[in-house]
Amino acid sequence: DLQKLAPSAPEFKPRIEAIKRNLERAANIAGELLYFSHNRETEMEPLCLNEVIHQTFQLIGSRQKHYDFRFHLAEVPSLNGIPWKIEEVLLNLLINAMDATPQGGRIEIETRVKGRQVICQIHDWGSGVCEKDLNSVFDPFFTTKEPGKGTGLGLAICFGIMELHGGEIHMDSTTGEGTLVQLLFPLPKGALQ
Repeated sequence: DLQKLAPSAPEFKPRIEAIKRNLERAANIAGELLYFSHNRETEMEPLCLNEVIHQTFQLIGSRQKHYDFRFHLAEVPSLNGIPWKIEEVLLNLLINAMDATPQGGRIEIETRVKGRQVICQIHDWGSGVCEKDLNSVFDPFFTTKEPGKGTGLGLAICFGIMELHGGEIHMDSTTGEGTLVQLLFPLPKGALQ
């Protein structure tokens, strides 16, 4: 147990918690591969999107100190989903935003309800994506990153996860002016607006 190794060092507690979450995430990914190989579906469960956002933010660790993160999280209804898959989407998007944004730059995360959808958006004011590349960003193996910096699978995986949740992912970007990514989740039946 990691806690026994450093019981008197409270400054290590957030790191230990992040390590635990990453281990759980790795176990979930391994479990998903086993389910996938047996053609089984991972079960949906009620989840709090804002809570998943906060947990994902902790996963980026010390990198978060180099950016001006701003949260505008409205009270949104519980969603049906797979928390660690949504975490994977958010982590991909936050890493992309940081990669495109100079240190000290602003990155905003917002949630709100619009009509019968819960919207989560991540907005950066980084390098942006040129118009011709914007149509290909969700294609497998397409990347705008330099060789060795990306596989081109991140946004394709995000697209698939959003489809699995009955949602959508949209990206709007201008070269040199930043990127806005919107995740649109359907409100569960019977959810109050």
